[in-house]
Amino acid sequence: MLWPNSDQTVVGERGVSLSGGQKARVNLARAIYRRADIYLLDDPLSAVDAHVGKHIYEECIQGYLAEKICVLVTHQLQYLSGMDRIMIMDKGEVQASGSYDQVRHYFKDIAQAKNSEEDIAEEPIESDHLLEENGHGGLPKAKVEENQNDGTIGFRVYKDFLKSVNNGLFVVLVGLLLVAWQTSSTGTDYFLKIWVNWEEKFSGTPDATWTTDDHILLYSGLIALTLLLSVNSFAFFEMCLQASLNLHASLYRGISRATMFFFNTNSSGRVINRFSKDIGLIDASLPVVMIDSLYFFLELAGIIVIVALANYWLLVPTAIMAALFYALRYIFLETARNVKRVEAITRSPIFAHTNATVEGLTTVRAFNAQRQMLELFDAHQDLNSSASFLFGAITRGFAFWLDLICALYIAAVVFSFPVLGTEIVSGNVGLAITQVLNLIGMCNWGLRQTAELENQMTSVERVLEYSRLEEEKDTTKPVVEIPKNWPTMGGIEFRSVTLRYGPHAEPVLKDLSFTIRAKERIGIVGRTGAGKSSIIQALFRLAPIDCGVSSKDDTTTTEVGTIRIDGIDTGSVPLRHLRAAISIIPQEPVIFSGSVRSNLDPFGAGDDGRLWAALEQVNLKDVVANCVGGLDAKMVEGGANFSVGQRQLICLARAILRDSRILILDEATASVDPETDRLIQSTIRNQFRECTILTIAHRLHTIMDSDRVLVMDAGRLVEFDSPSNLLRLPGGYFRKLFDETGMDINEYLAAGS
Repeated sequence: MLWPNSDQTVVGERGVSLSGGQKARVNLARAIYRRADIYLLDDPLSAVDAHVGKHIYEECIQGYLAEKICVLVTHQLQYLSGMDRIMIMDKGEVQASGSYDQVRHYFKDIAQAKNSEEDIAEEPIESDHLLEENGHGGLPKAKVEENQNDGTIGFRVYKDFLKSVNNGLFVVLVGLLLVAWQTSSTGTDYFLKIWVNWEEKFSGTPDATWTTDDHILLYSGLIALTLLLSVNSFAFFEMCLQASLNLHASLYRGISRATMFFFNTNSSGRVINRFSKDIGLIDASLPVVMIDSLYFFLELAGIIVIVALANYWLLVPTAIMAALFYALRYIFLETARNVKRVEAITRSPIFAHTNATVEGLTTVRAFNAQRQMLELFDAHQDLNSSASFLFGAITRGFAFWLDLICALYIAAVVFSFPVLGTEIVSGNVGLAITQVLNLIGMCNWGLRQTAELENQMTSVERVLEYSRLEEEKDTTKPVVEIPKNWPTMGGIEFRSVTLRYGPHAEPVLKDLSFTIRAKERIGIVGRTGAGKSSIIQALFRLAPIDCGVSSKDDTTTTEVGTIRIDGIDTGSVPLRHLRAAISIIPQEPVIFSGSVRSNLDPFGAGDDGRLWAALEQVNLKDVVANCVGGLDAKMVEGGANFSVGQRQLICLARAILRDSRILILDEATASVDPETDRLIQSTIRNQFRECTILTIAHRLHTIMDSDRVLVMDAGRLVEFDSPSNLLRLPGGYFRKLFDETGMDINEYLAAGS
């Protein structure tokens, strides 16, 4: 095992960093590790090369599992000779059952006999290559931990939250309304003090300038104004709603435009965490906490002003109390903020584990691993719950010390009037005490809310972090004018292309140069990790390419790190235009939740006639017609209500509808039965005659009719010629591949000529 961290190497969610063959072997190893009595193997050998397949069959199935009951589902007939009993299935029924010799005559109906050697996979790896192929240059050496910020929430986070409203004038208006409301509320209380003092001095005086009715009228007016200004809360929540909507939109843009390196090194749980919990807090909790905090600070300022006007000596204990509150809040926040961040980070593994469990539920049940998965979930949940409980405990402790300080402050205010010996006016005393009592009741709640505001703002901080992820560059070079129907021919040229999946990762393509003529059929072969699929990633610009200029002398320079399609550098083509110009049928068919129609034609560009014609060309018209709703028939997530072969044919029909000049088959038939394989190959030959076709295949017969075969090894091109010419190279890489199949080279060359 040559992976960076052995069996602790991170393979990414759903094994995104592994090739199809490596995934198959990891799954097989997991099954063997169970030490069960019965093994059900669903064609695990189709995704690996000839030599490794033979090694697994002999050492694992016939060797290690020799004393076990083993049921092997396969369409590769060369593995059947060692079976005790063979059952041939067709349309859900057993067509034949018996020993190899008893059912051998049925093989001609399944494949064109000769023990189906042409189903052998792509590569001729000798024994000394067996360990080599376990390496993978693109695998991260260690798990990329989720970013955890430290310290206070910066002013920039609050500023960015307000900027996300996208209406500065509205933000200013909301601020003015809040200040006006608090001024009116405080003014009402202060006027009440004036009224009480007036009643003491001038009540019943006939020559008084003001009357009681005048005070009642003015007091009522102030109350009405305060109620009218209460509209500030509606305006504030509208502001928060706009901010939340825009933050969600920016988060979606950040995720949808992120580089593939981000998705290879971050679990879906981290993304789901931000879209669910963090956005949920911004939607529901943050506006309430924020307006409570604003009201607290505004009311605190108003109370301090009133208390100072009543007795300016009260500013001394008020200042002391404020200093104690600030120190206590600082100590609390220093701990609570980081605990809250830990709580948010430990929540991501819960989402990731739940998502992975649901996706792999059939495997979990097959291995009877429910308890292990539950224990792992409990471990994630316990870690998150401990952080959540600790946060609650810290909050309660903070509240206790606040209450204690507040009690001391109210005692200082009450005794200040008789102790200081100042003139006691009942209005002043009553106002001071009532305001202080309000302050005491408010401080506990208000300071907790201000602390909670910082904690809630960590959600804004986390959303902003993902909204600013490194984006895929729309173009990496100066934009050039693109012909309307580009590409019209489909010629492809690689010039010294070096590609790596991460900033510090080893290159997976190394100085790769070749030219593919328009309308050529190219087969691509090579061992696992050789760089076959990386060529496809380079074409789609899914990973960065090292670009530059090399000079052979002082007068001649050559541009390196470029890929040209019909003579146009793909780095100068906008991503959407580039990717729309190339069709691909991947190894694992991609089916979206929705209808058959939306899967065939996501953008609604074609009419029903074209869709039915495409389905007919892939022999799916009757299947879809028999579904309830026809083209509008529902496809569940992942297309689970269709077989793997049918899902692959839907992908083929989608490619037919796109009518691109370049078609890529990334091991598209590795997991389908021979009949579906022949159907796909026949459809491609008939429907894509005017296209350039690049085929990465595990089974040799799928690329033997190619115009040329491109052979990769360790990220470099080692051979590139027609199959017949490559077979005539003794000791050549492709020749070794052919020899591994056991086929007669002279017979093939005679048939090719």
